[in-house]
Amino acid sequence: MHIQQHYVREMIMNELPSIIRNDQEIRVFIRQLINEVSVPRAEIDDRFYSVLQELKNMRKESEKRWEENEKRWEKNNKRWEKNEKRWEKNEKRWEENDKTLKDHTNRLARIEGITLELRYREKISSYFGLLLLKTKVIQVNSIVMQLKEFLSLTELKELFNLDLLVKGQIWNTDKTILVAMEISSVIDRKDVERALYRSKLLRKSGFPAIAAVAGNSSTHGANISAKENKVLILFNGSALYWDEAIYDLQNSGPEKYPLVKK
Repeated sequence: MHIQQHYVREMIMNELPSIIRNDQEIRVFIRQLINEVSVPRAEIDDRFYSVLQELKNMRKESEKRWEENEKRWEKNNKRWEKNEKRWEKNEKRWEENDKTLKDHTNRLARIEGITLELRYREKISSYFGLLLLKTKVIQVNSIVMQLKEFLSLTELKELFNLDLLVKGQIWNTDKTILVAMEISSVIDRKDVERALYRSKLLRKSGFPAIAAVAGNSSTHGANISAKENKVLILFNGSALYWDEAIYDLQNSGPEKYPLVKK
């Protein structure tokens, strides 16, 4: 008898937590035990009510914790809403700051470009060094009469947008050429493409011309494009692809140079 009571007690302690879902299930479980084993009813009732009381206490504690958690969640939600509003304000500020920074960067780049252009205009002979003799900057207006015979109005506007148009005599030759130059603090692929297109317009009009870009530095894309298209790059006292540009001119440009006065 004692062994059976101990066995029931152990079953209640070990199995009850895993099968309990509500009070009804507990009653069914205990009734089954009573039917299967002869155990004093009083002991089972005591244990039953003890378990019920523990469950009630646990439920109260759970409800209390749930209420506390709900209050915390409400506080967290309010904090989250405040943080979201702050983040929205910060995002707007960041966007404004980013826009302002880009504007300042673009202005600075334009200022550097203008400064660089003035420097090249004043010291063009120094920059071309031993590449060209009798180097000087000329205005597109000085050759516009010849240009308009070959170019459309749109094409003429392109040439008038040139940063610099340079004339000079190739060393050890009697040939005078034009150089269509685009100047930028940081030379990119677009600068190369503009200079190339405008030099082609000059060739289309009968002028022996090459394309050139100048700046303080150049992008990887600009270097690749300049190399592929034989465009002269000038920066930091260096001249890249000069020989390629002259070779390309000699093989694809006009055979005679009647339109460029020495």
